[in-house]
Amino acid sequence: MKAKILAVMMLVVGSVFWSCNSDQLIPNYEGEMLAVTADLNQEIVGLKSGEVGIINTGGTQSFPLLHKGEEVGSMDVMYNHNSLIVLFLGNQNYNIDRVQLWVGTDIEEVPSNPVNKPTPGRFPFKNFGFNNFIFLIPQDQIADDYLLSEGNPVLFVAHVEASNRQTGESISTWSEGDTFSPKSNATYTEYTPGTPNIGGGCFPFPAYCGTMVNKAFYLDATNIDGQRIVAKIGENNWLDIGYLSFDSGNIIFNFDQEWMFTTLVEPEVFVTGYNELGTNGQVIYSGIPMSPKPPIYYYFGPVEGYNFYKIELKVQYCF
Repeated sequence: MKAKILAVMMLVVGSVFWSCNSDQLIPNYEGEMLAVTADLNQEIVGLKSGEVGIINTGGTQSFPLLHKGEEVGSMDVMYNHNSLIVLFLGNQNYNIDRVQLWVGTDIEEVPSNPVNKPTPGRFPFKNFGFNNFIFLIPQDQIADDYLLSEGNPVLFVAHVEASNRQTGESISTWSEGDTFSPKSNATYTEYTPGTPNIGGGCFPFPAYCGTMVNKAFYLDATNIDGQRIVAKIGENNWLDIGYLSFDSGNIIFNFDQEWMFTTLVEPEVFVTGYNELGTNGQVIYSGIPMSPKPPIYYYFGPVEGYNFYKIELKVQYCF
């Protein structure tokens, strides 16, 4: 099991898509993600296992993704003291192209149509891409007043679109579990938190700074202090992971506990300057973060000459 999870970690990084070259006002995130996948996978090939970290698998449960009895991949679930980590991985015969996921404690709350069939398009957690997916779900998004430490069951309804590596045939499937309703082939999976994964590993995510404008995040140079840092944890899911401050011409990145820059794929910091929103920007920095007081502060500087900035980060959640 430990070897399997290590393999997942080596592969999952290649499925996290960072936008590194856009200088347009409204980037096509889906196009950018798909375009850089091959490059990221190529960079990950040379990573050593020590750079990824071996996960403590004591609390990990693996559930197969089945299509007509054939396994097309797996859903691996683990948790630390306050968050679920859910990994989806294809196998030697199938790629996973899209995941739509609902997580909760009451099956009656699953988005469904009038005849009680789940509607995956309305599921809150979703992502697309190539073969490997990771979702970080804080416990307060599972259910009101839910605590993982109490060990109460969590329900997953996971819809997966996969494709055969040899034939290209597309299929639709669900994670192994109980039938959702007599009129649906959908299933739901029950996970009971056991031993938490403490000190278990690091999971990479893209992050952005500032306020969202037209589906992209921009930083107002006149009001940097207190603006937020958000990690992209799904197709339309964002999580606050820290805030920005400004000192002596430098931007300070103040990360919440368990978040930090990743060194798995460079550059970790990518900054584009804009005179006005709606115009093309100018790339002004692409490289590693600097650290005056490691590991507390990281900064890029100096920042001057532009009214707005797009700051894209490569970060990781570690526990």
